[in-house]
Amino acid sequence: MVAQLVDLQRRAAEYARRDGRMAEDDFFYAQQNARLIKDAELYYRTMFRGRSLPGIFGDEHMANTLDALGAALALRNGNAKVVIWAHNSHLGDARRRRWRRREWNLGQLARQRHGGECVAVDSPLTPGR
Repeated sequence: MVAQLVDLQRRAAEYARRDGRMAEDDFFYAQQNARLIKDAELYYRTMFRGRSLPGIFGDEHMANTLDALGAALALRNGNAKVVIWAHNSHLGDARRRRWRRREWNLGQLARQRHGGECVAVDSPLTPGR
């Protein structure tokens, strides 16, 4: 899968010349699917080797997907805003849970990568409120 992802990236210009926006979208989707498979392979290899998985693989994948989507939208529109709806365990900031130093989550990674551009909104529709 890694070889296919590298080949896909190497041929990006060729794909972009084909059909304009449709080809750009198809390329982006194919690239994201290849990244998903690569990340899933790493996740399952680690899991089957009996190593502890605190869930950091999924959040890092989500952060990388967010960055890729933001970059693709910015290229198309000049400035992109992305809204993510996720559980608090993904959007909080894992740095505040000092007892889990080796864990991170999407919220922490987004704040580290994008600083003040990130805004967290707590939904009033949260069950139990």
